Amino acid sequence: MLVATLAHGQSFSVVAGGPTTPAPGDDILNPGPIPVLVGSVAGPPLSPALEVDAFSWGHHTDFVITDYPFSIDPASVGAIGAAGLEIAGAGAPGPGDHPADIYNSIGAGGNTLLWDGNGVANPGLAPALGLVEPVPGDDVDGWDNRLGSGLAIFYSLDLVTAPLTGFAGADVMIAPPVPAYDLGAALYAAAPALGLDLLGVGTDDIDALVVFEHSGAPGVFDGADYILFSLTPGSASLGIGSGTAYAGFGAEDILVATVGGGGLHLPGAALGLAPGDNLDALDVIPEPNVVLLIFAGGAGLYIRKRLMR
Repeated sequence: MLVATLAHGQSFSVVAGGPTTPAPGDDILNPGPIPVLVGSVAGPPLSPALEVDAFSWGHHTDFVITDYPFSIDPASVGAIGAAGLEIAGAGAPGPGDHPADIYNSIGAGGNTLLWDGNGVANPGLAPALGLVEPVPGDDVDGWDNRLGSGLAIFYSLDLVTAPLTGFAGADVMIAPPVPAYDLGAALYAAAPALGLDLLGVGTDDIDALVVFEHSGAPGVFDGADYILFSLTPGSASLGIGSGTAYAGFGAEDILVATVGGGGLHLPGAALGLAPGDNLDALDVIPEPNVVLLIFAGGAGLYIRKRLMR
């Protein structure tokens, strides 16, 4: 289980139009909040700013997942008896604060507060992101437990602004981590390659994203690459009888897509979420099983190190 936050920094995005500034929908922020990757000031000429509603710095190796940091939207309530500290309706000290908070789950049906939106309701229990809460306040819609890889950012746009750049809300893009990254992106994984938008372009919308890009051609969804993600409520692929690999699942569930197919990775109930909740930000934390080989005096010493703790 996660026992500490990452030493390398965390990053997140928020829904545009919230009270925190600067916080356009395509800026990537550090707790503070401090912009660490600024998106386009505006989209194409005469268009609104772009809304990045899912991003990932990308994992480049496989590991056993032990923790799932995540956030939820304002309408989510959490499962009774299994929810974190501030999910609305859970009898917590700050009901309604949850859209600006980050929770952590080990996938066993519950969750704990990992980062607090403003740190006011729970002083000393979790560090603050520097956001505004309760509802109506800020809504975290993208999360990564790292500041950045320095190589690339993977992201998806919402259904409204994706067409402004020629993409769909279920496409995954890749871009170098430079200012206005979202105006010069390339397609990493088209929606149909993920088993999405099969019922029509724009019928699905990726809402949370974790990319494992570590085999085949760099920057191309191929080989043993795979993606963990969630979809927004109303995405057609979630419909019972849709005929897709994701039929009957919900916006609270973590889904998985590989080059060969897709399906359920982890049900929302395993995160302490209720049917109808919306998981809108996600990352994963590896098992502390990476072995470092250190040579000292000609002898090899193996040391187990807890990664990202």
